Amino acid sequence: MELEALKYVLGIVQLLVVAWCWHIYKEIGKAKDAVDKVNTELAAHKLHTSENYMTKTELTRAIDSINRTLEMLSESITKRFDKMEEKLDRKADRI
Repeated sequence: MELEALKYVLGIVQLLVVAWCWHIYKEIGKAKDAVDKVNTELAAHKLHTSENYMTKTELTRAIDSINRTLEMLSESITKRFDKMEEKLDRKADRI
C-alpha cells in the first residue's frame, strides 16, 4: 500500500514538473517573440535615422559653409560702413 501511494505521489509530482516545464517553454517563446519585435523596431528606427539625419561630417561641412558665409557678410558690411564713414568725414571736412 505504501508503495502504491509513493507511485501516486511521484506521478503527480512528475505531472507538475512537466506542466511547469511546458509553462516555462511557452514563456521563453513569448520572450523570443518580444525580442524579435524589438529588433524589428530597432532596425526600422536605425533606417529612419540614417535616412533623415545628418552625419557629423555633413553637419561640420554645413556649419563651416555657414561660418564662411557669415564672415564674408561681416567683411562686406564692415567695408560698406568704412566707405560711409569716409564719405561722412569728407562731407564734415567741407563744412
